Amino acid sequence: MSLSLLSAYGVSALALPTSGVVASGSAGLSTTVPGNLVITQTSQNAVLNWQSFNIGAAESVQFIQPNMSSVALNRVLGADPSRIFGSLSANGKVFIVNPNGVLFGKDSSVNVGGLVASTLDIADSDFLTGRYQFSGTGTGEVNNQGRIQSSDGGYVALLGNRVNNEGVITANQGSVALAAGSAVTLGLSADGLMQVAVDRAATGALASNSGLIQADGGAISLSAQAKDALLASVVNNTGIVRANSLNYRDGRILLDGGDSGVVRVGGEVLASGSAPATSGGTIVATGDKVWIDENARLDATGTHAGGSVLVGGGWQGADPGIRQANAVYVAPTAVLDASARQQGDGGTVVAWSNVRNPLSTTRVYGSLLAQGGEQSGHGGRIETSGRWIDVAGVRSNASSPNGKAGVWLLDPDDLTVSAAATTAVGPPGFFGPGVGASNIQNTDIEAILNTGTPVILDTASGGAGTGNILVSANISKTAGGPAGLGLFAAGAITVGPGVSISSSLGTLDVAFNSLNGVTLGAGSSIASNGGQIVLSGANFTNNAGAAALSAGAGRWIVYSNDPSTNTFGGLVSGNKAIWGQDVGTLAPGAVPAGNRYVFATPGAVLATTSGVISKNYGQTVSVAGAVTYSGTPLSSAATYGNVY
Repeated sequence: MSLSLLSAYGVSALALPTSGVVASGSAGLSTTVPGNLVITQTSQNAVLNWQSFNIGAAESVQFIQPNMSSVALNRVLGADPSRIFGSLSANGKVFIVNPNGVLFGKDSSVNVGGLVASTLDIADSDFLTGRYQFSGTGTGEVNNQGRIQSSDGGYVALLGNRVNNEGVITANQGSVALAAGSAVTLGLSADGLMQVAVDRAATGALASNSGLIQADGGAISLSAQAKDALLASVVNNTGIVRANSLNYRDGRILLDGGDSGVVRVGGEVLASGSAPATSGGTIVATGDKVWIDENARLDATGTHAGGSVLVGGGWQGADPGIRQANAVYVAPTAVLDASARQQGDGGTVVAWSNVRNPLSTTRVYGSLLAQGGEQSGHGGRIETSGRWIDVAGVRSNASSPNGKAGVWLLDPDDLTVSAAATTAVGPPGFFGPGVGASNIQNTDIEAILNTGTPVILDTASGGAGTGNILVSANISKTAGGPAGLGLFAAGAITVGPGVSISSSLGTLDVAFNSLNGVTLGAGSSIASNGGQIVLSGANFTNNAGAAALSAGAGRWIVYSNDPSTNTFGGLVSGNKAIWGQDVGTLAPGAVPAGNRYVFATPGAVLATTSGVISKNYGQTVSVAGAVTYSGTPLSSAATYGNVY
């Protein structure tokens, strides 16, 4: 039936879809009630071509379909955008394709099994065989200002060059996708949720949300691929994106800007589990550049366990399924939270930029949380990494009130800990390159240690810098429970002259691991208040004297290659050294009790005459003449303990 006769019912030509033709499948069209178009679909899939597809404010269009899996493709051939101001309903799924644009007005109501609104076309053959591959050059926009709701487990997808939600979109236990580009593929994953791939970029592509998108127990994706976007936003959220976890499935949220442009995240991005025994979900925000805006909240907390908040990449950039950003900025008032609320372990929070890019930067000034549950559970893990990082005033907490603390990992190329304050860099320069070694103010480290969160400073991930770590200011733990400080360097580790690392409240485990050497400057000291001190490097240089290391009820262990290249500075273990081992073959926990030196070089004794014995490290034992040993220790001049 042609809808060109609808005017005979007194309906405005722009109020309802016009000139409808069934191009494939089977469907009947009727307007028994003026202003109400009913499309009765009797085939599983149907293709309908229209001259226009509009619904006036007082009008309605209803699809009656065989089942929830039935799909009706509605293609607009005319030159005008589609304007949906009234009601659209269906028990199955409805596709609206109009290259000139699709607008859902602020008072519109859409209640369907599933919806795709697109300015990109799809071939009939692809549609009928379930290959949902959309492409085109339409310049119109898809914009929702009203209310769109799919049935539970259904989906809503807005596709085109520019897509925007200002209203409310709901698809609980299902999927919502806003995808901007010139080619997009939709598919279903094994768990029944929709997968979205932006296959080709578009000039001026933008996916934005200033309203509410909700898919509890499901997945939400805002993705875009733009041509030459530079510093323009391609994904922008200022509203609420919510995919909270349900008992049987965690929520997932992806904000992906592709290889060009900026992903700007404001408002609230929620993948939390607030019901009993639920875990936090997963939030991923990535692209070429990622901007976490002032007052933004990315929440993957859970009553039973924390989830994941991943900005710019996965942990250590090791997840191949997450695009690595080249620059990341987290504003001072932003919060990234993957804590466990009641029970269970804290989750994972990452702010990462690609360490293989020599210009990558990670500037993190907000709050990063991965705390263990209040009743039970351990702390989670937090990472801020990039070739160059700045964390001025950052607030990180991976502690646990009733479990073991987690960790905060910082992983730049080169690193200095100093008393100099760095200034948080905001717009517009926050994506610019860093200069010199990354600097971390000592008070920022102290604040994290005082929460009971261990801190790891790591330059050993293979960047192009020297990999050196210099501690030029005191680090003093003065509050909180037990904590740890780890320095792991591809280069050298140096504690500057007069600098102390200490704890006056709670134990502080200290671990240094350098591929080169560990140097303690004159007048420096490490005092762990009962914690364990482990220093490992190719060589050990102690210019701080006999009191350089103080572990109280704990102990210290110093690993090095060969004592002949060390400067012991009067630091005596009082116990025999261990030979032929290093930190990789003999872990600190396996070293016998007491302060110890451990040398990688096996000990050897060379007897040059029957009366003189000399020791050359790293050589075999050769004896010429009789050697008598009565059991008295062979002394090493008391520089590193006795050698047996």
